[in-house]
Amino acid sequence: PSGLQGDELFQRFYYQFFYFKSFGKIVWANGFRTGFAFPDAERLVFSERFLAGGSSTIRGFKLETVGPKDPFTHEGIGGEGLIIINEEARFPIYKWFGGAVFYDGGNVWVKANEISFSDLRHTFGLGLRVDFSYGVIRFDWGHNPDPQEGEAQNVFHFGFGQAF
Repeated sequence: PSGLQGDELFQRFYYQFFYFKSFGKIVWANGFRTGFAFPDAERLVFSERFLAGGSSTIRGFKLETVGPKDPFTHEGIGGEGLIIINEEARFPIYKWFGGAVFYDGGNVWVKANEISFSDLRHTFGLGLRVDFSYGVIRFDWGHNPDPQEGEAQNVFHFGFGQAF
């Protein structure tokens, strides 16, 4: 607001919902995230844009490469609209080893009013979990069945803790 000497006025909303259900030793994990930003000006400050792709959002993509991209570097530039859907089945394998099968979908849109479920990007994959007393170490392989120019079809991620 101008009263606080700001030069950009916008509204930004981010909602997330997670649900976990156990079926014996199998855990079905769900995640849904959506975001909308409505700037008054023609541009949204980069730090306030939504980005997706990577080990904790859409695992079939490299970090922050879903949605609008720089035409030269193919790096994500973010946008005003976001949807991320995660579905994952987690199961024990042996002692402290566990596995996961997952589906991740979503996209980032330049303008929030362009959001459409028909534009979602879909990925799926497998994961290995190693459960130590201090936390989980995660190895995930994400597959993008429909890569666009500059995108890998298979992406490997390493992380600490569950993806969501």
